[in-house]
Amino acid sequence: GELPRPRCRDEYNLGDIFLGVEYIHQQCRVSGEDFDSVLVVTAAHGLCHLLGYQHNTKPEWQQMYEKEVEILEELNQLTGASLQPLTAGLF
Repeated sequence: GELPRPRCRDEYNLGDIFLGVEYIHQQCRVSGEDFDSVLVVTAAHGLCHLLGYQHNTKPEWQQMYEKEVEILEELNQLTGASLQPLTAGLF
């Protein structure tokens, strides 16, 4: 759940995040949610996975949810947005 401390420059790569942009866009059209906001929140969720967080059990979900809140609160302070985790209340 924390950023690793790399020994060399090549170790800074945590992995890749693949976003189904077309699917997200379609879902936002159906739900009326703001596409840009959902895309940012989905990327934050993916970042949590790269950091090692999972949501297979309720305790894991709670820990990951708290990390998402932490990330999004920081983004909200920097941008004036009001982003919330996608997984709110979904376990």
